[in-house]
Amino acid sequence: MSNVYLFEMKKLFSDIRAYICMALMIAVSGFFTAYFNLYNGIPNTEYSLSVISIGLMLALPLLTYPVFSKENADGFYSLQSSLGVRPAVLVAGKYLACLTVFTISFLILAIIPIISFFTSGTYLLGAYVGIIGYYLFGAAFIALMLFISAISKNSLVSLIASYSVAVISYFFEYLTIYVTASVTSALLLLTVLALLFAICIYFMTKSEIVTIAFIVITETVVILFRFISPTVFSSFYDIFMRVIAIRERLSVFLYGIFDITAVIHYIVLTAVFVLLTVLGMRKRRFE
Repeated sequence: MSNVYLFEMKKLFSDIRAYICMALMIAVSGFFTAYFNLYNGIPNTEYSLSVISIGLMLALPLLTYPVFSKENADGFYSLQSSLGVRPAVLVAGKYLACLTVFTISFLILAIIPIISFFTSGTYLLGAYVGIIGYYLFGAAFIALMLFISAISKNSLVSLIASYSVAVISYFFEYLTIYVTASVTSALLLLTVLALLFAICIYFMTKSEIVTIAFIVITETVVILFRFISPTVFSSFYDIFMRVIAIRERLSVFLYGIFDITAVIHYIVLTAVFVLLTVLGMRKRRFE
């Protein structure tokens, strides 16, 4: 795996995208920390980190979108497979390379609380709890973006899909606040998801019969599930929204609370998306 990692690091740093990504994250971190914590003298870090995390969601897709999609388009992955590179090793190497780029910019952010401690009296323990949460969020977000890149057949589709998911994830975070879990909300969510999947199936099969059959079968199952077990059905909304609204768990850390459940949530989410990426690349190996 070390060979794959070193190769990916060399490839990333031979491309201007890695430098642009790091520059954006460092610039956003420096600007909002200076504005909130230094200029306005606010000792709490949640004001700056909450905005910095949005900048992270805008910067990282620029780094990750061509990691797999470009190789899928030019057939380079098939060459790697013929040389005996296993999908799990390839995905791990690429993930760690992207995580390293993020970590470099993160280390600069990590020293800012020490500076603001002498200017605005920042509570260091709370600040670093927030920074740990920010890093876990970034690690999980990279895994999500790489998964999108792995299932995309070209770089343009991957770029559009990556930013679309980032925007939807941010939007869903506010839905978790203003829309409570209920049978109605779960029904609407599952219906929308079924329609989105149906659109994907139509573009893949170009068959109206298959698409309509999928919608009818899916909606029938959803309605039956709604009446058979309404309690479990309504809880699906909350579970799904917490998974897709990946930034939502970060708010706990931003208030200086080290929530072990949130830590496990991000670790499990990262592992799941890495595993899905491996499965996606394994499937593509036989295409």
